[in-house]
Amino acid sequence: NVSKIQDFMRGDTGGPLGKTFSWAWRNLILTPKAGAQYAKTILSVPTHIRNFLSSGAFSVGNGTILNDPRIFAKAAKEAFGTVQVGGPRTPISQEKYRKYLELGIVNTNVRLGDLRNLMKDVRFGEGNIATDSVLKPMINTLGKKTSRGIKKAGKFMQDLYVAEDDFWKILNFETQVITRGEKYAKAGIKIGKEQLEKEVAQIVQDTIPNYAKVGEFVRAARMSPFGNFMSWPSEVFRTGGGIFRQIMKDLRDPITGKINPITSTNPMKGEGMKRLIGMIAATSAIPYGLVKGSQ
Repeated sequence: NVSKIQDFMRGDTGGPLGKTFSWAWRNLILTPKAGAQYAKTILSVPTHIRNFLSSGAFSVGNGTILNDPRIFAKAAKEAFGTVQVGGPRTPISQEKYRKYLELGIVNTNVRLGDLRNLMKDVRFGEGNIATDSVLKPMINTLGKKTSRGIKKAGKFMQDLYVAEDDFWKILNFETQVITRGEKYAKAGIKIGKEQLEKEVAQIVQDTIPNYAKVGEFVRAARMSPFGNFMSWPSEVFRTGGGIFRQIMKDLRDPITGKINPITSTNPMKGEGMKRLIGMIAATSAIPYGLVKGSQ
């Protein structure tokens, strides 16, 4: 059982010998790894750029950028207004973000999910000898103002890393809510707003990397000294299959079951073709993101 192994490595279970081993593993192996990952993701400007671009590659792969520019611009405005960074959100954007959270499409950054759980594994902030007892005194010697500034800067960079991912997920969601809603209406198919949003949210979860979808075994790989952010490549493979399945679903004729974009009576066949074209176009960008994201 993977969860039992995780509990043991965190020092939650096991006898005196086992807890001594897990303490040494956390402090001597996992803590340096967590620190290195934090530095190369949250604190790295080039990685922020790569994070934004790799997330955007999935908008290409899903054909989102092939939609009507007016719809794309409207969705982008909606996304940008919701993922505010560096200050409190407006009441309206807070309400929207809560809705996106309930739908499971935001705050699901795969690499950050690995890092957060790794920080939890090493008991970051719980008196761990390799973190609090070393880093806190060093920061405190700089004075309260500087100390607060460092903490605020760290939080800002983390919020920014999440926002870079959330922006594209919200954009994909809002774009597809509009386009699929219009397709249903044109075909004379009645569908409620809530039902439509749940349908699109599921598509976003299936076609864009989402930490909530990462398997338990892959998540546990973060506790190994080998490899970084193992959840990312696993999600790239999962969503690649998800994009292909969604293409087939949108192209399949609901009556004959045949997949023919010309003769199909499926009202979503246009969406399927856009996603197919986008997937072909993205085959050069997504493998690059896979390689870079797993480094």
